[in-house]
Amino acid sequence: TVLETYGGPEDKWVDTFGVPRDVAEANSVESAITYDGSRNALLASDKSVHFVLEGFAGDLFTGYGLVLNVLKDEMTVLLDSVHSELRLLFGVYSSLLLFGFFFLLFRRTITASYEHTE
Repeated sequence: TVLETYGGPEDKWVDTFGVPRDVAEANSVESAITYDGSRNALLASDKSVHFVLEGFAGDLFTGYGLVLNVLKDEMTVLLDSVHSELRLLFGVYSSLLLFGFFFLLFRRTITASYEHTE
């Protein structure tokens, strides 16, 4: 494995994932992460490890872009449905207003014609 090849002696391996730590130590990133840069050339030349160093460099931005695309698509669908519903509401309102206006005009005209005939 990669850990056996590049990790150093096995007696120096530590598994501190489940061990409780001091709060100051847990919050200190500098004390929790150490990086030995002396093997960079060796790691870069190994084909089995190269994907770890180079393959996932853009995952954060790719994932963020995909999330933004989904949100943009959802927003477009939502705004299109709201727009169509508002157009329908405006059409119903305009039809009712026009119908009401002509109904009142027709009624007043009929009332006025009855008054003239009497």
